[in-house]
Amino acid sequence: AAAAAAQTNLDFCSIHSPINGLAGKRMIDEGNVVMAMQPQPLVVLRRIDPIDVDFTVTEKRLPEVQKYLRKKTVKALVWLPDENQSDARAGEITFLDNTVEDTTGTIKLRATLKNEDHRFWPGQSVKVRLVLDTISNAVLVPDQSLQISQTGPFVYVVNASHIAELRVVKLGQRQGGDVVIEDGVKPGEQVVIVGQFMVIPGKPVMVPPPPGAGPGGPPNAGAGEPANGGPSPEVDSHSDKPATKASVDADNQPGATP
Repeated sequence: AAAAAAQTNLDFCSIHSPINGLAGKRMIDEGNVVMAMQPQPLVVLRRIDPIDVDFTVTEKRLPEVQKYLRKKTVKALVWLPDENQSDARAGEITFLDNTVEDTTGTIKLRATLKNEDHRFWPGQSVKVRLVLDTISNAVLVPDQSLQISQTGPFVYVVNASHIAELRVVKLGQRQGGDVVIEDGVKPGEQVVIVGQFMVIPGKPVMVPPPPGAGPGGPPNAGAGEPANGGPSPEVDSHSDKPATKASVDADNQPGATP
């Protein structure tokens, strides 16, 4: 019994961290008076790899987030404020709070991501995009091609004969500077992005050659006439490509798990 008690006392002379992390500033120095159950810790440990990123979404988006969490398609993209979204690092959603904050109308989530290079640091501000799902073969058009009328959003489509057509469209989500078109435009069709006020449905338009095409240009470049005889509208062609269904873009902070 005496040996066991001595071993217990000896074990109490060493403190072992339950996690791998980085120690912060020492709170207690040699020679300081300490006592049992004192509120001030000896030192604070932060886990750096992997690192946790805490952020929030509004409560009105909660049902949608829960839906895709059940499908296990949700991920978080995290990048630094001075970086581009293309530099984002993906993380797994590991926590959804059980309560909506009544003062802010938001709910907390946590993403866990690899951080071997210590690119992210505890307490650092970051940008987070919560990606709910990926839409394959989505049709996207530039945001500036969209027009609004009493019947809803529409775009001007230039067909193979360079005739302008007014197409009422059903809009999906936004993807950067593009918008997903759920109905109304087919992959590869050309839409007018500048000079819509000059376009008359059913009338020909002049499609300028692509930049750098030279005088030869593609065979159909320059065919037809501008709608009002003035400068030709600018036309853009978008093919189908994947699009992400995103829920939130916000400035948040990664918090290390002690």
